[in-house]
Amino acid sequence: MLVEICCQRYAEYRRLRESDPVHRDANGIWLLSRYRDVAAVLRDFQFGRKNLIQLLEKNGGLPETEINGTLLFEDPPEHTRLRALVAKAFTPSLMESFRPRVGAIADRLLDPHSGSNKIDLIRQFAELVPVVLMTEMLGVLEPDRDQFLEWAREMAASREVRSESASKRVVKAQQAMTTYFRDLIRYRQEHPGTDLVSALMAAEQEGDRLSESEVLHACNLLFVAGHETTINLIGNTTILLLQHPEEMARVQSNPDLLSGAVEESLRCESPVQRVVRIANSDVELAGKRISKGALISAIIAAANRDPERFPDPDRFVVVREPNHHLAFGWGAHFCIGAALARLEAAGAIGALLQRFPQMQLEDGGTLWRDSAEIRGLRELQVRLR
Repeated sequence: MLVEICCQRYAEYRRLRESDPVHRDANGIWLLSRYRDVAAVLRDFQFGRKNLIQLLEKNGGLPETEINGTLLFEDPPEHTRLRALVAKAFTPSLMESFRPRVGAIADRLLDPHSGSNKIDLIRQFAELVPVVLMTEMLGVLEPDRDQFLEWAREMAASREVRSESASKRVVKAQQAMTTYFRDLIRYRQEHPGTDLVSALMAAEQEGDRLSESEVLHACNLLFVAGHETTINLIGNTTILLLQHPEEMARVQSNPDLLSGAVEESLRCESPVQRVVRIANSDVELAGKRISKGALISAIIAAANRDPERFPDPDRFVVVREPNHHLAFGWGAHFCIGAALARLEAAGAIGALLQRFPQMQLEDGGTLWRDSAEIRGLRELQVRLR
């Protein structure tokens, strides 16, 4: 029998959906919890991202970093231009070319644990897969990859601890990574290669190219955003399979179902729980008048459990069809690294299940991160045999 997933945050999302799906909170932020409303906002440029970072900072959000100013915080026409150029480099064929590498990287990372009884799958595996793959794609030297892992950990930790010292640490890590990428870009200007940095520099659309600064922003965005999301996707999918042994047995007997397990994990435990937009004009949504300049929090995790869209939404079913979740967004801001994240998660978990088919959750070995925006595990202890 399938086990119903219980979590306080999902109970709160359900309450919002049922009582006030377009809700204005005490801070004046509009909270959207129905699939239809979240999807409408994600695909409509009446709800934008330009100048969003200044409003987030004003409301105690993330500090200024080199991610700001990228296509993540732009609207058309600049967003259209930047995304088209980045997409020229970040192609599906490039992603596919790395598919064999994901399995090889995962196997190599699991090798030291072949004789172990227990490991923390987050710190000893899930954190490492995207660092190794993404730094390899970007052309980062192998001896420098441990430093990238430390920078990524600092930036991920800042989501849970909001303090002046944490902000200083994340800015320091971001600045150090930016300096590294700047030096790498300038080296590639003289010595182009087959890496993603070289591809970003060579990308051209109707005679237009990315500037050095824009390539720098793209490198930061692709590494930082891709790293954290992929860790959480690997961890979330693994724990859901372990919590649902019948579904795990399905996947083990038919590895083709692994992609379905990843999609259902994206729906059920969305790594990005909510995204923020700004109303670019006065607009009406579900009978509520939203004023120009208002902040809107589109709760993706609530939309992905909307029973109006997904039957039995609180159940994890690897063969769920259709499964048009919003975990990677929708419209022009659809996650440009979605294909890579899916590829990494399927490759990593596939290697894990093949190597340790009898693995089980360790009692008391699960610790979720304390973040309203991100859903992921800080710790996932498993018995390997």
